[in-house]
Amino acid sequence: MKLKQLFSLFNLRDVELHLYETLLHGGTLSASQLANKAKFSRTAVYDLLKKLIETGLINETRHLGVKMFAVEPPEKVELLLQEKKEQLELAQSNLTEFKKSYQEKGKQKKPSLLMFEGQREMQQMIKDVLLYRDISVQIYWPDKEVIEMFEIEFMEKYHKERIARNIKVEVLRPESEIKDAQQYEFLNVGENYLREVKIAPKEMDFKFGYAVYKDTVRFISLTKDHFGFLVESHELAELMKAQFKVIWNQSKSIKG
Repeated sequence: MKLKQLFSLFNLRDVELHLYETLLHGGTLSASQLANKAKFSRTAVYDLLKKLIETGLINETRHLGVKMFAVEPPEKVELLLQEKKEQLELAQSNLTEFKKSYQEKGKQKKPSLLMFEGQREMQQMIKDVLLYRDISVQIYWPDKEVIEMFEIEFMEKYHKERIARNIKVEVLRPESEIKDAQQYEFLNVGENYLREVKIAPKEMDFKFGYAVYKDTVRFISLTKDHFGFLVESHELAELMKAQFKVIWNQSKSIKG
């Protein structure tokens, strides 16, 4: 049983999940018994029990003057999850109004720039596009270097989510990367992959890559430094899209 997935909405830490699982298998236990079975100090157990009681996942009773603890039955857990579901639905019902307010504010804001360094921050940066659905992205970079930077497993999940969100990409690659890209299914070309690819003219420099979507331009250094930045600017995005289109029209198509 995967308790972590079952209780993901309760924001429990691993130690709290471990204590819950110990109590689940141990039945009704005192704090001392629970501490012994879970290999925690008694003080730590009381702190962890407090969080689990607040979430409603366990209950506290007394037997002969001793505090005893037990997990709530599945029916209670189901009720708690239903409450979480209702809270989520309420939040989603207000999301449309929030989006409208955010977009109105966005029309008035000045261009912004966010810097990212290192693999983890860079991964978060390129996932920015996954905030959207049903859009097109213009991409100028060599996939081989990008995969080396972000790792294969991450890129597989990224493109799977991209396709699920119906995000189409137009990609300009250097000619030297044709065979490299063929090694990875997630870089395939065609309607099923929502990807169209062209080979850029030989004189194009790929030391720096970029992607353009909505009013955002994402720049990535393809050197060993591993850094990038996001610029939110309608004017810059339109300029980069126009530049991309010029190169795109001069480039050779790749068939899926």
